[in-house]
Amino acid sequence: MLASTHLTTVEFEDGSMVLVNSLSGAVDVVDAQTRPAVQKLLNNEPVAGQEALANALERRGHLFSSPTGERTVAERLSKTADEVFGQQATNVVICPTLVCNFRCVYCFESEQSRSQSRTMTSEMVEPPRRVRRL
Repeated sequence: MLASTHLTTVEFEDGSMVLVNSLSGAVDVVDAQTRPAVQKLLNNEPVAGQEALANALERRGHLFSSPTGERTVAERLSKTADEVFGQQATNVVICPTLVCNFRCVYCFESEQSRSQSRTMTSEMVEPPRRVRRL
């Protein structure tokens, strides 16, 4: 399994981490106990007895069986958006803070604006951490 190229991870002092996937829109919190297994899976390392975890990460779009699999999902999402919205695509912008350092490829903030930002703190990321727990 391969980690999504659209995946950003944020690690916290308590050992937990958050996975943010800009392709699938998934935001998942991983507790400190599960984090080592998740990190191994994201690095394409085998982890015995963690099939359910690997399946959950795959369902949420954090893992793919191949680069082609991720490309297929991106193309399907694009096609669906074209069919649903036609020429009037709707954009949803989530701006957790003006000092975001995720560097998403679709970000509306200019590089100059982002380069002048400070790093997001745990307190800034705390509200999205509540979105979904693995």
